[in-house]
Amino acid sequence: GTTQLAAFRRTVDTRIEATAADLAARLAFSRRLNAAATEVSEAANRSFALRQEIDRRLAADSTSGAAASLRALKDTLLTKAKLMVPLFYGHNQSPEPYTSTILDDLNRLGYGDADAAPNAVEQSAAETMTAAAHEAVTRLDAAVLARCDEVWKRLRGVTPKYNR
Repeated sequence: GTTQLAAFRRTVDTRIEATAADLAARLAFSRRLNAAATEVSEAANRSFALRQEIDRRLAADSTSGAAASLRALKDTLLTKAKLMVPLFYGHNQSPEPYTSTILDDLNRLGYGDADAAPNAVEQSAAETMTAAAHEAVTRLDAAVLARCDEVWKRLRGVTPKYNR
């Protein structure tokens, strides 16, 4: 292959009436949605990896004292993660009718007019959904930590203080 160098000039598309401030606001809006979607996706990936490890441990020894706690942890992961991403619905399955996941909702918010600043409705929806995403991840992490503590204690032969 050969390399060719050429000069070019960037110009504004006159068909688009957006200002630089509008485009900057749209970019910041998209980045905020992407950050929330990434947080949800990373939590789902951690959850999925933990479920796989639980399956491996249960396959190796399904009668141990920690088996019931491992199953409860697996159920917690499934229940909480289903609210966040469609990953846990199986091949070619959709969420329950009239429901959507947090990730679905975050993705839909990005379909606004790319050549304009986000309007008040988009901004409000983004605030609501980014907060919901963060809260869902926080709740998942807290539930997993509590269940892992219970599993760890059972593996060590210590009776947990609580049993959910």
